[in-house]
Amino acid sequence: MQQSCSIFPIRNGNEKIEYICITVRDVTEIVVYEHKLLDATRRDYLTGSFNRKYLEDKLREEFERHRRYGAPLCLIIFDIDNFKNVNDSCGHLYGDFVLREVVARVASGLRTTDILARYGGEEFCGILPETSLKSAIEVAERFRESIASEEYRFHGHSRKITISLGVAALDKNITNTDMFFKKADDALYTAKREGKNKVRSADH
Repeated sequence: MQQSCSIFPIRNGNEKIEYICITVRDVTEIVVYEHKLLDATRRDYLTGSFNRKYLEDKLREEFERHRRYGAPLCLIIFDIDNFKNVNDSCGHLYGDFVLREVVARVASGLRTTDILARYGGEEFCGILPETSLKSAIEVAERFRESIASEEYRFHGHSRKITISLGVAALDKNITNTDMFFKKADDALYTAKREGKNKVRSADH
């Protein structure tokens, strides 16, 4: 329960304080509503994942934490293979369904400390604090297998969907978050060039 308290004096005819009055109000519903409004500004309306601005803000925070304490930090960028063809052949409603399903499957495999956000279009990004490159690659591989193993059925359409993923670990050669993004993005495009439905790392 969230409460709001007010305290004020009660004076007698001589203006001397005789009593103290304390009022307590239950403001739980107001606080919950405010939290929902705040969360809505951080979310992508379609998938429920975080939006790009929140992603960039959190990455800067984690970047500074790494510089201060040396904690490992990894980034996974992935997108849905041949998504334009999915939209063109099955329609945008089916495409929206696929986006939501992919996000739900990936989100279910993340820790509460991880951040999953829509980077743009069918491209998404995951921030994995306190995670080594080896572990991040294993996580990305689980995501790839999970998505590829399912048949996505919606409104009469049924397709197999795959994703390609790029993984990067923060190191001393990366001096800003833009370089970090680019390192993961370059790994993603390597996965695309090598045939899609793959996990690639800039360092492997």
